[in-house]
Amino acid sequence: MSSPAQTSNMHLDAVQVNMDYQSHERFPAWIALSVFSAICLAAFCSEIESKFRESEEKWCLAVYCISMIMAIFASVGYLLVRGIFVGTLFEIAMATVVIAFWGIGLPTMMKPDNAIAVAGNIILNANLYFFSWISFVVTIFLVMSLVREKLGVDVRQTPGKHMRWFFLVASSLVVMGSAVRIHKAESVECGNSESALHGSSFCKRTNFAISLGVSTFFFGLIIMFMLMKHLLATMIELGTTTILLILWTFGVGFVTFGGSDAPGATIGNLYFSTWISFILSLMLFGNSLQEFTSAGAAQETSASQEPNNENGLPQEEDDV
Repeated sequence: MSSPAQTSNMHLDAVQVNMDYQSHERFPAWIALSVFSAICLAAFCSEIESKFRESEEKWCLAVYCISMIMAIFASVGYLLVRGIFVGTLFEIAMATVVIAFWGIGLPTMMKPDNAIAVAGNIILNANLYFFSWISFVVTIFLVMSLVREKLGVDVRQTPGKHMRWFFLVASSLVVMGSAVRIHKAESVECGNSESALHGSSFCKRTNFAISLGVSTFFFGLIIMFMLMKHLLATMIELGTTTILLILWTFGVGFVTFGGSDAPGATIGNLYFSTWISFILSLMLFGNSLQEFTSAGAAQETSASQEPNNENGLPQEEDDV
C-alpha cells in the first residue's frame, strides 16, 4: 500500500505534468496570436485610410494593436521570465484582456453595416475576415487552457473533448447572432408583419437557425460544467450528442441549402458557423460513441476475468 505522503507526492507530480503540458501548448499559441493580429493590422491599414476612419474602425484598430502587443509581451514572458509569468496572474490577466477585446470587437468587424470585413453577403477583405476569426479562436484556446490548468483537468486523458464542446458553444453563439442580425435587417424584417418576407420560407429558416443556436449554446454550457465537475455519465453524453447531431444535420440542410430561401446559402458568418457546428457535433458524437462502446467492452472483459470460486477453491489472502 502507498502511504499518504507517497499519494500526495504522486498527485503533485501529476498536477505539475499537467501544468507543463498546458504551458507548452500556450507558448506557440501566443506566438501565433501575435502573427495573426499583425496580419489583421496590415490588412486593415492597407484598405482604410487613417483620415477617413470612423469610430467603429478606430475601435477595430485598437483591438488589433492591443492583441498584437500583448501577444508579443506574452511570448517574451515565456522566453525570459517563465517563473513569474507562465500560469500566473500576469498571463491570466493578459489572456482575459485579449479575449475581452476580441469578443467585443469581432461583432463590430463582422457587422455588414460597418463595411469593415464584410458588407451584406460579400467579404470585403478576406485576410481581415479569416484572420480575425482565427485570432479569436486562438484567444479562446488560451483561456480554456488556463481554465483547465487551474481546475486541474488532466488534458492527457481528455485531449480534445473540452475544447470541442467549448468551440461548439462559441460557434452556436455565432449562428444565433448572425441569424438574429439577418432577422432584423432592414431588407428582411422578418418580425414586421407588413414585410414582404414575413412568414416566408426564408424567415422560417432564419428563426430555426436562431432557435438551434440558442438551444445548443445552453446545452453546451451545461455539458461543459458537468464535464469539468466529472458529473457527466457516458450514456447522457451519448444521448445529448446524438440529439445535437440530428438537429445540426437538419440545420445544415435547412440553413445553407435552398438558394434564395436559405439565409446561410451565401459565404458569410452564418454559413461558416453552421457548418463548423455540424462538424463539431459530428466529432463529439463519434467521441461519445467510442467511449460508450469502449466502456461496454471493458465491463465485459472485467466480468469474464473475475475468478470463479464455485468449486470451493480457497482464495489467496492479500499480504498485509
